[in-house]
Amino acid sequence: MSHRYDILVTRYVLRAEFLPEDSLVLLLNDNLSYTRLDAGLKSNKLFLSLPDPVPDSPILLKNIFRDYYQDHFDKNMAQCVISGKKVGRFTAMSREECPCQDFGALISRDHFLTCRAIDPSLFDSLPRSPPGVNRIDFALSSLPTKSKKGPPAFWSALLTILWLIDTLCHPSKNIPEDPSPGSSWLPPAQVEKSE
Repeated sequence: MSHRYDILVTRYVLRAEFLPEDSLVLLLNDNLSYTRLDAGLKSNKLFLSLPDPVPDSPILLKNIFRDYYQDHFDKNMAQCVISGKKVGRFTAMSREECPCQDFGALISRDHFLTCRAIDPSLFDSLPRSPPGVNRIDFALSSLPTKSKKGPPAFWSALLTILWLIDTLCHPSKNIPEDPSPGSSWLPPAQVEKSE
């Protein structure tokens, strides 16, 4: 939503620059000491990132907006992975005791990293996380965004860990294990070809 807001503000400012000199917006802007157009709208980061001169083609402008959003999104995700502030939610976070037989261990994101029911070698397959960042969160954040690249080397281990967490959080349910974890990465047509 914030990106959509930035686009609308930027389009408004661009239109305002090409209005006739006697339009009300420009007359108010010239005669008032403080206007929203100057104070808030023209300080919009998307507007300030536009090249000079601004392309007059709607397609070029749309590409600039898309590239700006993608760059902003990529930087934000990278920062979240490093800081650990935004994390994946892979459990219901109930305050129940874990069925792993570790006396008094409650189900939590951090407990799963040392849970007896999860083979520690699975965690060795995951990418190393920065200090203070949950290993599973980091692995989830490290997944490629395009399926064409194929699954990362840790994909099967990550799916197995998530399946084990699911069974620990829902001990009374029968949750079938995925017989071929790598196939869940590929579209159905490619899975049929590979079999």
